[in-house]
Amino acid sequence: MCLLGALALSAPLNAQPCDPSWTAMGSGVSSVVRAFTLFDFDQAGPQEPLLVVGGFFTTAGGTPAGRVATWNGSNWAALGLGMNSEIRAFAEFDEDLGGPNPPRLFAAGFFTLADGLPCNHVARWNGAAWTDVGGGVGGFSDATATSLVVFDDDDAGPNPPALYVGGLFNLAGSTPVNNIAKWDGASWSDVGGGVAGTVTSLTVFDPDGSGTNRSQLIVGGSLFPQPNIVRWDGDAWTPVGSGTNATVSALHVFDLDAAGANPPRLIVAGSFTNASGVAVEGIAVWDGQNWSAFPGGGTTGSIGSLTTFDPDGPDAEPANLIAGGSFTTIGGVTVNNIGRWNGTTWADLDGGTNSLVGAVFGLQGGLAGSPPTLFAGGFFSTAGGVAAARVAAWVGCATPPCPGDFDGDGAVGLGDLALLLANYGVGAPAAGDIDGDSDVDLSDLTLFLSLYGSTCA
Repeated sequence: MCLLGALALSAPLNAQPCDPSWTAMGSGVSSVVRAFTLFDFDQAGPQEPLLVVGGFFTTAGGTPAGRVATWNGSNWAALGLGMNSEIRAFAEFDEDLGGPNPPRLFAAGFFTLADGLPCNHVARWNGAAWTDVGGGVGGFSDATATSLVVFDDDDAGPNPPALYVGGLFNLAGSTPVNNIAKWDGASWSDVGGGVAGTVTSLTVFDPDGSGTNRSQLIVGGSLFPQPNIVRWDGDAWTPVGSGTNATVSALHVFDLDAAGANPPRLIVAGSFTNASGVAVEGIAVWDGQNWSAFPGGGTTGSIGSLTTFDPDGPDAEPANLIAGGSFTTIGGVTVNNIGRWNGTTWADLDGGTNSLVGAVFGLQGGLAGSPPTLFAGGFFSTAGGVAAARVAAWVGCATPPCPGDFDGDGAVGLGDLALLLANYGVGAPAAGDIDGDSDVDLSDLTLFLSLYGSTCA
């Protein structure tokens, strides 16, 4: 009866608030950062995936790196000889769709050389070197590729996914195109006649979530006569309402009501103040049929990058929408070039940065088992007051261990008590040694009773 009484009186273990912080990434890079991705270079092999960073820099961690480098959580490394000009985007694409070749890393940007060889604005890493992709894209003297995304234009139909490239160009290989092109792993093709103007962002959006409607390729930029944003469903181009009154710079799909009933929405950002007649401030929401202002307000500056990041992983706090760019305030909150929407309000990230944030990238698993980490790159030299040369990490909180949950069911209960009693008097590493003294004894039982009934949240 005494044991049962102690169990009944024990208090639940409350999760502690997550308090992320900025940290430098070694000595950083020498110039502006514009793109991030995570890539597993040996696929099923033993190596951990690496963060790939692109931009205009020529050194990373003090060593030569031609506009592209990798970061393993501790050290920088070059990736080949790199490019002769800025990288703007990365994507992973499997050119033979389950065949013997692994998925490859693709890069897009202003460059015309990769690893010293001609490579017009699009390149692939083949496992050993950067290589040309079907002649790349070009045609204009100021041609560039700014964005990459993989899109399946018939969802579950017979057409395989393809890599789509956006930018400013009128040739893909030898194929006439207009600022957007499709690479199927073997050849380039036009996309419904393309679009007029410069494409700056691409994403894939399914307006009804798991419903019957097909996914759509969303294209943003400085476009006309389509006002800066348009969609492609695999058959035809259609407007996104009546568009925006200025450039669309960033597109991202985000679930505004977390576990609620609504499907994820398309978040559209840039420097516009009107979206299909709705007054907005640089950021708006498209639900597949209608535009609305972002619920927390926006900014009079310019947003250029969006990502999702959950600072405490699976714990209680919801995933955040991260916005990076050139702005001082967002939603009336002073944030300095980077802000986060936490589901209720905009908040700063420990003072933000002292200059432009050109790219943001949320990584929930961290690198090599580290806590959830948000990576920010741009032209800044400090982040949260920490010296950080153009790139920094905002490190979240690891899921804490759950003392007393020996059976791993997410709660401290009778099953765990049975394991502790079965191991009573046994040395570590037997389940039950809560205090870490290498014995399962009375002190462990006392601690267990204080934890009984707690959940691992």
